[in-house]
Amino acid sequence: SLTEHKRAAHTSSMKKRKPRKVSASPGEKRRKKKQPQKDETDAKRRPKASLSNASLISGAGIFNAGGLSKLNEFANSKDHLGIVHRGTPAGSKTYFRKLVEQVDFDEAQGIVCKSHAKDDLRRILAAKIPKKLRGHDFYETWLSDMTEVCKTFCDVLKSKAVSFWVGSDRGCVRYHVDWVPFRMLVTYHGKGTELLPDGVADREAFLDSNNDNQVVEDPNAVKFMRPWDIALFRGGPDGVVHRTPDSALDAPTILMRLDRKEFLDAILEQEDAA
Repeated sequence: SLTEHKRAAHTSSMKKRKPRKVSASPGEKRRKKKQPQKDETDAKRRPKASLSNASLISGAGIFNAGGLSKLNEFANSKDHLGIVHRGTPAGSKTYFRKLVEQVDFDEAQGIVCKSHAKDDLRRILAAKIPKKLRGHDFYETWLSDMTEVCKTFCDVLKSKAVSFWVGSDRGCVRYHVDWVPFRMLVTYHGKGTELLPDGVADREAFLDSNNDNQVVEDPNAVKFMRPWDIALFRGGPDGVVHRTPDSALDAPTILMRLDRKEFLDAILEQEDAA
């Protein structure tokens, strides 16, 4: 349908959009309330408590992997979203707060090969992150994590390389599904991706309405990925409906997105042709 094509066009677009001007539902207003800022020591006090069964995102079509290597099993399943729940390492909040406050860091992107993933990431980020922050101990922790996630995504795709993007400009303001075979997201800092699992999203309203408030059947059942959790989306019309949460549109945030190598190749070709 025409609406489906509009949705597909939105999902494939990488241009920044203005924040939506739809009326906020009571559930959204509650989510927008500012939470008291927690001290960095919170991350040290709650290493495993945050991984309780009550906090896990689950439901039909969701594959909860026990670790990165288990995501290969998701690729062969019929589920639409694979999740690896993880804790936030100590020092994460402090480091990323410095990154977003001291540096005009918008985005960095490039091709990452599995055989030399860490070297590729170093090269891509060298032009965007000052030497002082690259010399910070936590930078190596972050770099090592992105390296392992990139390698895992290569395994999922059975590919030698992937398209890598990391940045603070999260512009997916409307609910959508991805129209790519697989996409991996990790929010390292800020509010994680907003999800509408099956039974929460009104699929008919999603396709027919321009009002996001009509898409949510139960605002209290909306889910959010946590910082450092890994989300692997299977694209297509039956994919999990999701978007950038309101609080991440104008607040400090760092998101990593991985796609097939051809995804970035197509973007670069379009830029060259413009």
